[in-house]
Amino acid sequence: MPLGGYPPFYADNEQELFCLTKNGKFQFDKEHWSDISIEAKVLILSLLVVDPSQRASAEEILANPWINQKSDDLLRKSLLVSQSALKSYRAKMRFKKAIHW
Repeated sequence: MPLGGYPPFYADNEQELFCLTKNGKFQFDKEHWSDISIEAKVLILSLLVVDPSQRASAEEILANPWINQKSDDLLRKSLLVSQSALKSYRAKMRFKKAIHW
């Protein structure tokens, strides 16, 4: 599940989505990302680099502080807001798909 409750690239149509993805244009909206740790955001930023040679390697990802934090720290974090946002996003996408059929 995306931590913010929605995919990093979102657009109203496929052409716009492709442009955003190709250019790596995304942002962490305060409404959904204010409770997400800096370490998690740094990890996500390192994964969404357009140039594959500049993107984080598997070793770098596994060394990220967010990945390596104690499970007790993770268990105390609630993802209910993200889960709710993701359900809303999926419903919207299903509705759009149904309209375009």
